[in-house]
Amino acid sequence: MYIRDGAVVQVMYNEQIANGSKVSLISKSRAKASSIGFLGQWQTDIKETIGELAVSGYGVVDFGFDGKANGEQLWPAGDHGKRWFYIDDLYISYGSLLTIKNWKYGRDFLLVKKGTWNLEEMLKRMEFEGYDRNAIHLESFNWEYWQISGAPEPATYGAVLSIAVLSAFLLRKRRKACLARA
Repeated sequence: MYIRDGAVVQVMYNEQIANGSKVSLISKSRAKASSIGFLGQWQTDIKETIGELAVSGYGVVDFGFDGKANGEQLWPAGDHGKRWFYIDDLYISYGSLLTIKNWKYGRDFLLVKKGTWNLEEMLKRMEFEGYDRNAIHLESFNWEYWQISGAPEPATYGAVLSIAVLSAFLLRKRRKACLARA
C-alpha cells in the first residue's frame, strides 16, 4: 500500500490492513506528509498489525487522528481508547523522518518486532511530537516486540520538578505551623 503526498489512511477498526502488508509513506514535503491515522474520536481500543512500514521523505503515524485532512475539519476530535500498532519491520530511508503525533505513554503503543534490522538507526529518524527527540528509546513490550517510546521535553521535567519542590516546601511550612500551635 502506497500512501503519497498528504494522503491519509484512517484506521477505524481492528486489523483493517492485512497483517503481512507493506505500507509505504512517501512525501517530499513535511507540510503534506503522508500518514496512517487512528481515528481519534472513538473510545474503543484498536489494534493494527502490518508486515513493514517504510518511510521515504516525510511520514506520520497519528494515534489520535483529529478529523482534519489538509487543513479541513472532517469530523470533531475527541479522546480515544488504547491503540496498538504492531510493525514487523520498520525502515526509514536516510534523510527521511517519521513523526509520531498524539501519542501518550500507557495509552498508545508503537511496537516493532525484535530483530528488526538497524532499529537503533531508525530511532534517530523519528520524532514524537511534544517529546524530546533525543530521548526516543526502546522498552521490551513482550518476548516478540519492542515498544518505541518518547520522553517528555526537558521543559516538562523542569515543570514537574518545580511543582514537586514547591509542594514539599508548602507541606513543610504547614507542618511547622501545626507544630507551633500544638
